Amino acid sequence: MAIKVKRIPDDCYTALATTPEWRGGASWSTPKLMDGKGLVEELIRRGWHLQDIVDAMVEADPTWLEEQKKQA
Repeated sequence: MAIKVKRIPDDCYTALATTPEWRGGASWSTPKLMDGKGLVEELIRRGWHLQDIVDAMVEADPTWLEEQKKQA
């Protein structure tokens, strides 16, 4: 599964997530700008693996994981 996240100023994100052909080749993209928490929740709801989500978020914003730890 591939998730591509793009960080937009003001802590907003867009994403394009696709599954491999053998899993149906489904794709989903953000219908609007989303905050990080909302995006993660939506991707989990849609069945993407948490580690793939975290990896994509960190790739888009290297400080994202540290910020999540501070908020916990």
